[in-house]
Parts: sequence; C-alpha cells; structure tokens
Amino acid sequence: MVSHGGFSACGMCEIRGKSVPHLRGHKVVYPPETEEPIMRTAARMRQDALQATRAQPVHGLYGPCVISFIPRFDPSKGVPNEYMHNTLSGITKTFITVWLTDHRGRWYIKSSVDRIDEFLSCIHPPDTVKRTPRSLMSWMNWKASEWLFWLLFYSLPALLEVRPMDNVFLRHWILLVKSIHNLLLEEIKPSHLEESKNLLNLFLQEIKPLYSYIDRREPDAPPKRMSGEWMYSFNVHQVSHLPMVVEETCPLLADSAFDFEDNNGVLGNLTHGTTNIDKELAGSLQLLESIRVLRRRVLQSRPESEPTVLADVEMRGNHAVSIDLEESEIEKIRSLVGNDELTAGDLCLYSRAVFNGKTFSSHAWTLPDKRNSCTVKSVNANSSEVCYGEMLYFVRIEGEEDDVFCVLECFEIDHRSMIVHKASRTVLRHILPLRKTPYCKKQVVCSLSNVKCKLVRVGDYVCIPPNQIEINL
Repeated sequence: MVSHGGFSACGMCEIRGKSVPHLRGHKVVYPPETEEPIMRTAARMRQDALQATRAQPVHGLYGPCVISFIPRFDPSKGVPNEYMHNTLSGITKTFITVWLTDHRGRWYIKSSVDRIDEFLSCIHPPDTVKRTPRSLMSWMNWKASEWLFWLLFYSLPALLEVRPMDNVFLRHWILLVKSIHNLLLEEIKPSHLEESKNLLNLFLQEIKPLYSYIDRREPDAPPKRMSGEWMYSFNVHQVSHLPMVVEETCPLLADSAFDFEDNNGVLGNLTHGTTNIDKELAGSLQLLESIRVLRRRVLQSRPESEPTVLADVEMRGNHAVSIDLEESEIEKIRSLVGNDELTAGDLCLYSRAVFNGKTFSSHAWTLPDKRNSCTVKSVNANSSEVCYGEMLYFVRIEGEEDDVFCVLECFEIDHRSMIVHKASRTVLRHILPLRKTPYCKKQVVCSLSNVKCKLVRVGDYVCIPPNQIEINL
C-alpha cells in the first residue's frame, strides 16, 4: 500500500485525496467530501490488489501482501487506527506546531508561550502520571504520554489563560478533546459513539474556514486568500474513523501502542553492546524472569493485610506532626462506623495507606514537590453522592485493623463556569471548574473503599481521567 504521504493512503476508505500548495511546495491532503467515501472491504481490497501493479496502484494498493493470505483475516479491519501515533503524536502535535510556528493566521500564540509555561509549571499531577508538564517550547521533544495529558487535561485550562472562552480556535479544540475523551472511557455507550462521531465531523468541517489565510509572500503580486485545506493531513482524516474503529473492532485502549513502546524501551535498555545482541538480550530476559519468580515467592510468604499503613502522620522523620480532631469530625466518624462510644484516643491517624494494591497519599503526607496525589473522587456507596476533594489524613479505629477511613475536604464545583461548546451544546464534564474563594467548604468522612480515582489538579480545575487502565504512562 502507498505511504501516508500518497494518494488513497487510507486503509479504511477509498478516499483519494488531492494535492494542494503548501509553503514552497505541495502536499497531499484529505479534505472531507460531500459524499461519504466508499469504505474498504476484504473482497474489494483483494480484487484491487490482484489488478494493481507497482507502476499502477489501484485505490492505493500495489498488490497482495503476505498477511492478506492469513485465513479469516480482514485487511480492511485487521489494522485499525492506533490513536497514540495518529491522534497524540499526530494531530495534537500538528496543531501545536502550527500554533507556535505559523504566523500567517489568527491561531498564532507564540507571544503567549511564557504565560502558558508559567501555568504549566504550577501543575502538580498525581503519582499516576510519570511525567510532569514541560515547557511548551520543548514540544518537539514531548513524548506521547505528554501529548495525552496535554490534550485531555492541560490544553484547555492553559489556553483559557491567554484566550477568551468565545475564541473560535478554542471552541474548535473543545470538539477534539471531548470526542477523544469519550472514546477512551472504560465503558463506552452508544451515546458516546454517536456524540464523538458528530463532534469529529464538526471538527473536520470547521478546519477549512478557520485555517485559511492571506498569502502575501509575493511582494509584487496582490494578496491571495488560501484555503485551509492544507491542514487536512493524513492523520486528521484518520481521526474521522475512530468511532467506527471502536464500534466495529475494539476500544482505543485495546490496540494502544503505549505498552508496546514501553516494552521496546525496556528491551533497548537491556542491550549495551554492538555484537551478539541476541545472546545478551536472552540472558537479560532470563535474569529478569528469575527476579520475578524470587519476588513472587517472597511476597507469598508474607501475611496479607489490606490496607497496609505506610507512614504514621504522628511521626514523620524527626518531626512530630500533630492533628487535633474537632468534635464534629469525631462525630462524623462515629456516625459512619455506627459506634457512639468512640473517643479521640480510639483513633489512629495516618498519612498514607495501601488499599486493593493502590497507594493513597493524604495532604498530611504531600511534600512541597511536583506531585499532588491527594486530590480524589469519592462516591458514596449508599447514596451515590459524588465528592471531589483533598484527602487530609486517614483514620483507623483502634482494634479494627480492616476499617480505614479518610477525611476529605470537599471542593465546590462552579457549574456556571463549565467549559461548553455552545453550537453543539457540548459540555466538558471531565474538566470541572472550582469556585475560587474558597475552594473547600466542608469536610466529610468516607470509607477508603469509596475513593474511586485520583484526579489531576490543573489550576482552578480538577480533571477526571477517562479510565484506570492506561495509568502510569
């Protein structure tokens, strides 16, 4: 098949594309067509491959390939779009590159980079995010995981620092953020697919008018208005197929390349020489497997006790940290556990705990570094009430090792300041604005089992991850 820079390069439809002027040359683009392009099928692809030659490809096919002869393999669906390279390192990076380097249109934001960098430097993600935000000017060196968190969490709050909510480019960006977040959910409903499909179609339609510009490169020629079709790259076209990929083949999480790329890095770190790489790699893998077996045997010999207390808040290093519980907090704990005779002496306070294999840190543990792992989402098992807030500390009742509670200082969500795309009536419900004065108004006591996930605090917003599968990226 032809490469992504050629005509008819899409592996899911037969759109041909066209060549348009770009900078000092031309590029092949795939603008949306009036009529839906013909979707590829296994039968049509095999027929085209048999008729094609290297000199005369048919619908982008040069001929049959080896994997097309695999029994029951459907070449039209067997190689679905992979969002890590297509959407994150592809579309997201492309738009940022245009915003920072192309000064021909109103999208140019390089003059605001210092303010955006200052905003990014104040973001302290939880420990489930491996990389802390870097300067926007180093965008060429960003990893795919950094593009993921920029797209879903950082970009809109950061851009709102330098652009108003009614900015046309900001409203356009909301469409991509919302649709990709929908397709990354652990439980994807038909309504999510339909919404993502409509938003992505609107996203593609608005690119042409938004990214048109006046060409003044020729000093002796009159200015010429250039169409925004130059932005319809191969990756931009591919994003239109993502809802269909999720519906017909698998969720975006299922064919994500993050694990494969991570394992490639592990394999690369296991080899150090330039000769006999196969033997060195086999020996290193055998050593790693031996370590895993030994670790498993050691852990099996230990008694299991969940949650495991990691650090007592009363003794942290050489400094004693005291917390005086108010009578109202003690009363809440009494009501929750159903014990009216509890006193302050029956309660043990801790700053960290492990529950179901997950480590939770409270505000009492948080050090002045670049991490904030105490901002969480809690759901009451009885009333289904949702609470967003910071874990202040953990409480264990003396003599009841299995019951651990946390004291949450709840945020107040400012529903009037939600990020909204008015034309499509789309509300971003995973980026929640907080009331600025004050953030916290009440404290609640909840069981540690009610804490569902850690949130990403981004300025005056808290962001809810779409899933708990792709974490520690």
